[in-house]
Amino acid sequence: MFLLKLAALIVAIMRVNDSYLKFFSTKAKVDCLYFDISRFIIRCRL
Repeated sequence: MFLLKLAALIVAIMRVNDSYLKFFSTKAKVDCLYFDISRFIIRCRL
């Protein structure tokens, strides 16, 4: 019974981590996009 609860807890933690990872990877992609755009604008101005 204890192992079953532990397994359920691990699965729950993994699900939460998965959603956090998706959020952070999306945020990182957006940050990279902004960085590329700003770099492009700077290059055009120079």
